[in-house]
Amino acid sequence: MGAPIEDLVDLGIKKLHALRMLSALKKKLKSSGESSLPSSSAEAAATVGIPLTSDDAKRIEKFAKYSETLKAKQAMVESALEGLPKHHEESLRVISRHFDGITKLIDQEKRRLEKALANVCSEVRTELETTLKAIGEERDGLQREE
Repeated sequence: MGAPIEDLVDLGIKKLHALRMLSALKKKLKSSGESSLPSSSAEAAATVGIPLTSDDAKRIEKFAKYSETLKAKQAMVESALEGLPKHHEESLRVISRHFDGITKLIDQEKRRLEKALANVCSEVRTELETTLKAIGEERDGLQREE
């Protein structure tokens, strides 16, 4: 159960790093001489050095699978409740509620991370488009002067 929490922390750190890197996006684009928009958000992130990769999507998928595993375990616990003495049944119900709470938290975090990743990618794309448009306009102005 430790690995998924570490993955959440790792994704959170990457998200924070990506948000910090957005302020340096314009300079890096100008210095890299990028002339066309990247086709994917991972490519856009790579262009400016933001550590967002397809691994992030894989991690989000891993959390979804982990959540499904927890739901399956919860169902097993609930099915085990049948035929047990009352005091055991109540203990298992408490455990089942804990599984349900953990599953909900993981689902919420997964949705939050997906939304944050989509927002960061959208911001990167917008910055790329704006910067490339400004570079194109500047280039056109210089060509007219010549």
